[in-house]
Amino acid sequence: MNLQIEIEKREEGIENFRLDLSGIESYSQMPVVIENQYNTSDHAHLGKLITYSAHKEAGIIIWIANQFHKAHINAINWLNTISPKEMLFFAVQLKVIQIDNSKPAP
Repeated sequence: MNLQIEIEKREEGIENFRLDLSGIESYSQMPVVIENQYNTSDHAHLGKLITYSAHKEAGIIIWIANQFHKAHINAINWLNTISPKEMLFFAVQLKVIQIDNSKPAP
């Protein structure tokens, strides 16, 4: 799947909360919400993701974390199963790689 997401707002106020990123998918013109968190996934961020998605009537919902609990992956899979086929939920796990610049190139 090739998504082209244009970010429109950062830290968008939704009532008393803050949506990390919102935007639009260029090809489908579907609203996009992105919730990110440091460390391992938790219930609070899953709740935020659903709350923001409902408010924005998002079609593409992305949750970014360093690591996901199996239960949260199961929840994302279940949401994809019960949601309309044009609505997509993603769990994106980050992996950071440090490149050592101290060694001279051969």
